[in-house]
Amino acid sequence: ITTEQQRAEKGQERYVSILQATLESTADGVLVVTRDRNTPVYNQKFLQMWEMPESLMQTGHADERLAVLSQKTKNPEAFLKRVWELFLDRPEETALELIELKNGRIFERYSQPQRIGDQIVGRVWTFRDVTEHKRTETALQRQAAAIRASSDGIAILGRDQTYLYLNDAHVKVYGYDRAEELIGQSWTILYDAVELQRFETEIMPQLIQAGHWQGETIGLRKDGRSFPQEIVLTLLQSGDWVCVVRDITQRHLTEMALRQAEERYRSIFENAVVGIYQTTPDGQYLNANPTLARIHGYDTPQEMIAEVTDIQQQLYVHPDRRAEFKQCLADQDTVTEFEAEVYCKDGSIIWVSENARAVRDAAGNILYYEGTSIEITDRKRVEQALRDSEERLRLSLSAGSMGIWDWNIITGDVNWSDNLEEVHGMEPGSFKGTFAHFLEIVHPDDRQRVSHAITHAVAMGTNYDIEFRIIWADGSIHWIAGKGQTFRDETGQAIRMIGVGASITDRKQTEAALRESETRFRAIFESAAIGSCL
Repeated sequence: ITTEQQRAEKGQERYVSILQATLESTADGVLVVTRDRNTPVYNQKFLQMWEMPESLMQTGHADERLAVLSQKTKNPEAFLKRVWELFLDRPEETALELIELKNGRIFERYSQPQRIGDQIVGRVWTFRDVTEHKRTETALQRQAAAIRASSDGIAILGRDQTYLYLNDAHVKVYGYDRAEELIGQSWTILYDAVELQRFETEIMPQLIQAGHWQGETIGLRKDGRSFPQEIVLTLLQSGDWVCVVRDITQRHLTEMALRQAEERYRSIFENAVVGIYQTTPDGQYLNANPTLARIHGYDTPQEMIAEVTDIQQQLYVHPDRRAEFKQCLADQDTVTEFEAEVYCKDGSIIWVSENARAVRDAAGNILYYEGTSIEITDRKRVEQALRDSEERLRLSLSAGSMGIWDWNIITGDVNWSDNLEEVHGMEPGSFKGTFAHFLEIVHPDDRQRVSHAITHAVAMGTNYDIEFRIIWADGSIHWIAGKGQTFRDETGQAIRMIGVGASITDRKQTEAALRESETRFRAIFESAAIGSCL
């Protein structure tokens, strides 16, 4: 071998070495496939990217190696189809495509023909891992889509404080139709002089110092109308701004409505004629209105809340009633007209009636009770007086062998007192409560006369007053004196009759005895043999 040949070989080796070093230094994986389907050239980056053992590259046909590669992709069939389409059908075509692998990686595949002179001798494939880039790109696309779709107005302003970008919401919140109307414009056109002065003296200094500002301002729409807004400003390192704005008109209206409702509730709470409260299950007041404090003799709700720390022991005359109250709320969540005797601040005792409900958390645990309370001491006294009066009346009626009846003419219902059933020789509760049943008890010889007397009293509006006989269940005959008064509605229709029934059997028997005695005396007197005179 001549010296010149040796130099040529060394030069060629050096050239090949440079080419191989270049292949290995590139960040892309490289694979060369010749027309005869061999893979003479590849780099280590290719093997690493595709997790291919180098031994596989030393044996077999290119088809086998490509088949192995295809199985690592999400769509092996499409991968191979495209490879052979470029290799066989479109050898002169250059292609740049993305390949998704089963392990989640994404490769950018660049393919171009390999030429020697004008002849195509194979294809060069380069693969670049663009997974992170694509993920970042996808994230940015999603963020951009979110910004575009956001209900909040989002804008980017340059260092010169003019608009570079606005989403649709930002455009619309200020009453504009298109972003182009504001691009390149200064943000200052969206605020009046008063707000601009506030930006200059208050907002901008804080933004520059902290790099961030959030608060409420008054914006200006395209048509000149102002509106309340919540705004967030962020100063970027580049000197650009990000502005997020939200129309809070509805929130202000809602807050105003809530304040008004709270004021109305507070007014009702403070001025209600009934006591209103909230208490814990263990007996402490959370809230009380002035009326409740007055009912219990305290000067202010605050005094009552501070001094009453155990309602069951401090307020209830009978503590077991508080236990019943709590049990009702635990079982039914509400109580109505719960009556109890309670102590006042000075130790005096009053009656109260409560309506309350249990307020529970999401898990069903009782948080507190809330309700109303009214004093019913006077009513309880009246009720007791009425009971005493009724008892005295009952005793009086019983002593006088009398009873009371009440006839609802419209419904036909007749109510008798227990005394009246006794007067008629009936067991308590055995009267059927009808006018027909009453007539059944009347002696048959007196029945028509009694019925006529009652009918006449109803028709004429006069009082009913009659004496008649009745037959007891044991068949004995007794006398009754019946009296009644008819009541009419505003149209004059008779609607009710109320009266009494009294036993006059003893009187009738006495009268009969007197008549019999008189008859005997007169018979003796008339038949006497001597004259007599009075």
